[in-house]
Amino acid sequence: MKMCRSALINKLSAHSENLSIIADFDGVLAHDNTKRLLDTCYQVVSRYHSFDYAIFESMFKALVPCPLSLSVDFLLKSIGLTHIKQELVEAILDVGGDITSAMDFVNYCKSANISLYVLSSGHAHAKKYQFLIEYLGASRVIATTELSKSNPLDYARVIDQTGVDREFCLYIDDCPAALNSAKLAGLNTAMMTNEVFRRTDIGINASYVDQVFDDWNGALSFIAEI
Repeated sequence: MKMCRSALINKLSAHSENLSIIADFDGVLAHDNTKRLLDTCYQVVSRYHSFDYAIFESMFKALVPCPLSLSVDFLLKSIGLTHIKQELVEAILDVGGDITSAMDFVNYCKSANISLYVLSSGHAHAKKYQFLIEYLGASRVIATTELSKSNPLDYARVIDQTGVDREFCLYIDDCPAALNSAKLAGLNTAMMTNEVFRRTDIGINASYVDQVFDDWNGALSFIAEI
């Protein structure tokens, strides 16, 4: 069962000087991006293959935690559209990243000297990361298409790379499978819900999710109590 709010706050407050946060980019910092990526992929695929949106959404959600390169290959091969890979990848890269709703949180972390890292399975050279690279520093933005959010070992490598103390690190993601892997790697976890991943996706007694935020106001309210 998830940790109650006060218990997690007390745990993280015990060594607040070691507090760090790792936040997913698409669907979390860029809160609308999971929906934008879903719609973009659907629009491209629909030019060649007629799909019910709900069915395509379920396929998309299942592939979100997998490495981007493998997700694209698997999706297109499974529906016989491997010849449109370049078109789909270019469309994905064209999806921007509006982080306006997260900026109060980002600014709070910076002013409070809370180490904030950005984690993404996107292309490192994508323009959407540029502002955060400049604002937080290049070492704080980890973006690689080889990252598998279904693999706890990949989170262990991120922990080693960043040097965070996993006991006092909060990982925020929208994807339940990613949160499950992060929890197995020893991180504290919080789900950020959005239009694609909802509270119903984790069930009532999901032990791998310590907290749930529905927006960045909720996340900021939580972190300000530490």
